[in-house]
Amino acid sequence: MEAITEEWDDGDELADQDGSEEVFASLVAAVEDSALPISDRMLAAHRLLERFLHDMASDSVAGRKDTLDTLRPEQAASLVRALFDLMVEAERLPAVAVKVLWTLAAIPEAASALERSAGAVPQLLGSLRATEDPLLAGAALAVVAQIVSEVPSAAQKLFTKDGALLLRLLWRWRHELEVVEPLLFLFEVALKVPCHRSMLAVEARPAGRLPAALQSVAKEGFAAAAAAAAAGAADSASAWCAMSRRAERLAREWNCLSDILRPSE
Repeated sequence: MEAITEEWDDGDELADQDGSEEVFASLVAAVEDSALPISDRMLAAHRLLERFLHDMASDSVAGRKDTLDTLRPEQAASLVRALFDLMVEAERLPAVAVKVLWTLAAIPEAASALERSAGAVPQLLGSLRATEDPLLAGAALAVVAQIVSEVPSAAQKLFTKDGALLLRLLWRWRHELEVVEPLLFLFEVALKVPCHRSMLAVEARPAGRLPAALQSVAKEGFAAAAAAAAAGAADSASAWCAMSRRAERLAREWNCLSDILRPSE
């Protein structure tokens, strides 16, 4: 293992090194090797995350494909299984494994492997029930959003079984932009699948609390945008404004749908 970890020391230069494919293969193998200590597997996962994020941020499309297209479908499936195993076993930094899953979810072969993994979405959501870590929450929800966008059947299962949890997460993390954004995406998807009654009935009536919760998120988002603008953080203010307008639009759409459905209830 020492010989391998020495190859990882120059992680920032990984994408430009000769023989980087061999380094990449060694990282994948280390993540998958259940005989290794958890700390070594986590280090390998961290290096994989660095590599994926570096390539995803690259201006060169060819550069991104050098890494993302290296994984064949069967390799992607094996890595996905190993990352779920690591997410459960790791006592510290489970967000690293979840974030690697998030980067993999952008690859069609890996997204299919995620959905085929037994209980993938419930396992990800389960990691959010007690966490206080916004990094973990944002990464896990981003993975769920990726899966739902690729696999329509996953959306149906999610919204009919976990609607109440999604609403609680929206309220719990309303001050964390990276968590709210994938949640808003999920509520947008819910408008396109036949689960409207489930979503509108996730909390006590009358009228369901989803539209009201979205409106509250929008209101607090505009307040965060004003605070960011006053502090001179223009990019943050713009991001909060965009999120708030999105939440307002969703609140109107869900409220309209609630009005349409109410007479037949």
